[in-house]
Amino acid sequence: MSDAPKRLLASLDASLAMLDRPSGSAQHGGAEPSLVERVSDSKRLEALNFSDLYINLSETDDAPHYRIGPNVQGHTGLAKVPAGYDDDIVYLRNLITKQDRDSDILDVGNIRLRYMRARMADGHERAAIRKIPLGIPKLSGLSMATEALKVLRQWGYSRGIVAIGGATGAGKTTTAVALIHEYLEKLGGKAVTIEDPPEYLLQGWVGARGGHCDQIQIHGDEEWKQAVNIALRWRPRYILFGEIRTPEAAVQALRASTSGHLVIATVHGGSVDESLGALLRLAEVEMGEGARKLLAGNLLGVVHQTLRKEGPHLNVLSIARGGSEEAQIRGHLKDAGATLIASYVKQYPPDGVAAQP
Repeated sequence: MSDAPKRLLASLDASLAMLDRPSGSAQHGGAEPSLVERVSDSKRLEALNFSDLYINLSETDDAPHYRIGPNVQGHTGLAKVPAGYDDDIVYLRNLITKQDRDSDILDVGNIRLRYMRARMADGHERAAIRKIPLGIPKLSGLSMATEALKVLRQWGYSRGIVAIGGATGAGKTTTAVALIHEYLEKLGGKAVTIEDPPEYLLQGWVGARGGHCDQIQIHGDEEWKQAVNIALRWRPRYILFGEIRTPEAAVQALRASTSGHLVIATVHGGSVDESLGALLRLAEVEMGEGARKLLAGNLLGVVHQTLRKEGPHLNVLSIARGGSEEAQIRGHLKDAGATLIASYVKQYPPDGVAAQP
């Protein structure tokens, strides 16, 4: 067996082993890093209302700063980390510099952090740190419009592919995980997630209807194909592709959608057609026009999400099986890709917010 499948199987074994591990336990020293590294508590970091935190990993006076998190006052933008957080920044710096990977997940107290580090033009290494709640998001708690929820929920009974697009920080992964969790809770079945790295801990049983999720962490773009092959052997009803950003990942997502599964994939994009176009362009690098045929035949819907203080604003393309518009939309996708679908997109403002005329 080659190194890639060995790593993937080891990753899945580690995630399964977490079910038997006492809460709060961690691996240290020379042991293989677990799916989630549990670390010490930090009440101050929990109190700092940030969505993203930016720190210098070198010993410099470069002031750490953060992107302000959701708040009822509607405040946005960047702010310097206030005085009194020096020990917390040093703690995070030391924690990240000890990790073997440039991007991974860490749990600090009651918050989960996804970090990515890189060396900048001035020679210093810096890290961008995303805050992710430890609790699994519930679809009913995301402040989505009631009509939008009906559309998203009906996809759980179908097979094909759903793309969830938006900008960085728009909540794409939160929506995708909430969908998977609700499908498992309400309908049961097996789900497999493929992510680099997993953000929310979905591993284990969900609900009382026999829903169960396994999570595979990949370590590089070359592992997508082998990860999908492993996932399909689990005979899942649902497969989550976290962050499609390479041709290999896009091709594997489209192919998985043809095998009787519901595939949910997140992708960067500025609108419904741009998100779908990004997925298609990546797949076409390896598949050519065959990518359009697969997409036209298996697309269920596209969600483009913009996060506002009241909640997510959704633009949604939904293809109803047997609906009057199905043949038209699939024909457009096959002939022209994502360029002619804008007229079929419906807008859903956050719950309680009036739609724009």
